[in-house]
Amino acid sequence: MAEIICIIGNKGGTGKTTLSHMLCQGLGLLGNRSVCVLTDTYREPLSPEGRRYLTADARSAEALQKVAEKLAGLHAWKGVIDGGGNRTEVDQKLYDLADLVLLPFRDSHEDMRTVIRDLELFPNAYALPSQWPTNTWQRDAADKALEFMLSEYKHRILTPVAALSSTKLLLQKQIPSELPTPLGNACRRIAHQVVALLNQIMAAREAAALEAEQQALAEQQAAVEEIRPLEPEQQSAEPAPEADANDNAYGTDSPAQEDDMPMADNAMDDVSLDDAPPAPAESLLDPMQQEQAATLSADEAATLAMARMAEQPSSPSYEHEDYKPHPAGHNPYGTLPNP
Repeated sequence: MAEIICIIGNKGGTGKTTLSHMLCQGLGLLGNRSVCVLTDTYREPLSPEGRRYLTADARSAEALQKVAEKLAGLHAWKGVIDGGGNRTEVDQKLYDLADLVLLPFRDSHEDMRTVIRDLELFPNAYALPSQWPTNTWQRDAADKALEFMLSEYKHRILTPVAALSSTKLLLQKQIPSELPTPLGNACRRIAHQVVALLNQIMAAREAAALEAEQQALAEQQAAVEEIRPLEPEQQSAEPAPEADANDNAYGTDSPAQEDDMPMADNAMDDVSLDDAPPAPAESLLDPMQQEQAATLSADEAATLAMARMAEQPSSPSYEHEDYKPHPAGHNPYGTLPNP
């Protein structure tokens, strides 16, 4: 995208057109590609032949829009827009379009009062003393008037451009094949000053954009940290709730683990099988009775189990009903002969 430099101001006759062509000529001498854009409806476009820069006619709003779009697609170019006098609305549009705005003025008090109003109207613009006198006495008077009237804006005033009669050669439709050396040197000085200022402005703009981007990223990261759940390490670092005095050492809800239970040596030696809990009452019933007991209450099931225990004989029972025990002294194998 091309860098846009606008030379504007409400007062006419301050040298806007001359400065535009001098700047473009100086940029060409420094090896920069540039185009001088004419917007003043009271002037005629000039031929680009023999110049170190291109010229463009943008005296209508439509033409200016097309030129601006064309410059937006050009890389490492510089567009110098020549404004007109007494066009506040047009100057405001050009101010919004430009990367650097220059406000030329001459050494008269009227020009200085006008440029003060323009500096207040365009807070990012720079004032450029133009056609400054070269005579020692006149220059001293102009410098004193400048210091007296524009002391408040001295940080926005550039180095004056001295008056040079040969600058009118740049405003001819066809410029000479060779230009005077003092004119070339003056054009280079203007270009050096403007390029240095433009690089400073662009660097500050990039730094501000980077700072804004970093600030937005930091705010976004802070917002994410606020809604992010606690990490496992942070969760483990939270203090555990204090146990109640009535609770055991292992809590009330979960029993202690076997590995955590202290046990003395040979602790199982004191355990007796007689201490084992009795079998439940239901285990004394046969399967059919157990099924019946399932429908009874606990007390009824216990009563049924006790009745079953009472029915069981104290002596062993045998399945075959014809079997009877032998009387004492009876030998089931007969009498053996005495030896």
